[in-house]
Amino acid sequence: MPKVNEILERARQGKNVKVPPLAEAVGLSVNGFYAACRRGEIETIRIGRAVMVPGREALRLLSANEPAAA
Repeated sequence: MPKVNEILERARQGKNVKVPPLAEAVGLSVNGFYAACRRGEIETIRIGRAVMVPGREALRLLSANEPAAA
């Protein structure tokens, strides 16, 4: 699995991110992540049969998961 830094760099480049590594990076199970996608809480796109998260959405999720600066 890619590390959080690799996922973050990919998202900053505006590239789509696969669901399983992003789910792990934000601390959700893959099934829970897909459930949030179905509820419309997370923006996704389909490329063929693959479900991907746009880079801007991945950045939003990753920044929401970061601890606040003191």
